[in-house]
Amino acid sequence: MGEAYWDAGLGKAALALAVPIRQADGRYAGALMAKLNLRAAADILQRLAPADSGDVYLINEQGRLILRARSSSADVMRTKLPPVTAQALIDREGATVEYKRADGRDVIGTLRRVPALRWAAVVEMPRAQALRRAGGSGSGVGLTLVLLLAGAGLVAYVGLLMVRPLERLAGVAAKVAAGDLSVEIPSAGRGEVGTLTQVFKSLVARLREREGQGELERLSVTDALTGLYNRRHLMGTLANEVQRSRRLRRTFSVLLADVDHFKQYNDSHGHLGGDAALVKVAEILRKMTRGVDSVARYGGEEFVVMLIEAPIATAAAVGERIRARVAAEEFSGGKMTVSVGAAEYPTHGDTPEELIASADAAMYEAKSGGRDRVVVAGRRADLEKEGKRRRKGEA
Repeated sequence: MGEAYWDAGLGKAALALAVPIRQADGRYAGALMAKLNLRAAADILQRLAPADSGDVYLINEQGRLILRARSSSADVMRTKLPPVTAQALIDREGATVEYKRADGRDVIGTLRRVPALRWAAVVEMPRAQALRRAGGSGSGVGLTLVLLLAGAGLVAYVGLLMVRPLERLAGVAAKVAAGDLSVEIPSAGRGEVGTLTQVFKSLVARLREREGQGELERLSVTDALTGLYNRRHLMGTLANEVQRSRRLRRTFSVLLADVDHFKQYNDSHGHLGGDAALVKVAEILRKMTRGVDSVARYGGEEFVVMLIEAPIATAAAVGERIRARVAAEEFSGGKMTVSVGAAEYPTHGDTPEELIASADAAMYEAKSGGRDRVVVAGRRADLEKEGKRRRKGEA
């Protein structure tokens, strides 16, 4: 909760509230903020103010005025009680204090704290007026001051009524900021706090709706078992990357990895064991690639990795790291290996289908060569062409 300030747009005093939003690792991500118009508090002060020259106002811990019954403005909020006066009122909370006002008039005042807001309510009346009201008697003056103090107490009570729902709302906002959208938002009645609560309820409702839509969207593009992108999303991403790379005259590569002897593994350890192995392979692929790359389950035990702006040499190196990591991993059913085929845009195809076909052919070449290896698409054909060119040159 920030300090009260004068909001020029509202033409009223206002209070800023903020709840920090943090990521799972505790890092600050932003804040949920709200602004509370203090008009309701100003109206209460006006109703409490004596009909004549007395005054009721709110101050903060430094003695700076926040609101006055007689007038509230930016100038009022720049006014401070003299430190000696403010300290005397605070030190003798609930008792009467005689002091001189800024205009030189002798007044009698009393103070009541509003701890939840770190504010205080002050009621004051010119000393001569208090004596006239009391008929000049000491007991009458005491009664007048008791009534003044009751007014200050009422302001303090209203402060609590205002701050309690804010505290409850802040608690709820903290849970929402932490990602819990199932919280129940308390009712706050009418007034500014009630309006703020209704706005917050609407915000949470929209977040819940968006979360539901986001979950549906996530399910539509991801594989249910591994959490990787599915084949449909992969092909769309590949099509977009082909267009981008063509426009920018850049290259990128794809890897197609197939789990070796998976049918045998699945038959030996059951579908649950096979699923667990695929989930582990998927996690290895996710960890061994960059955040900008796309990793997808292409189907069955096949996975495709799209490496953004990576030439074929880089793709081959990444494929080798993936192959070695899978071979070194301990699976519940023993060791497991993958065969990997690599292809580059546009060398091995200028459409998603051609690239996948090239990587697939290279992967099957890796299978036929003994499995647990990485093969780059077209390498054998390129060598044959180079050999023919050299023989022709020598002739």
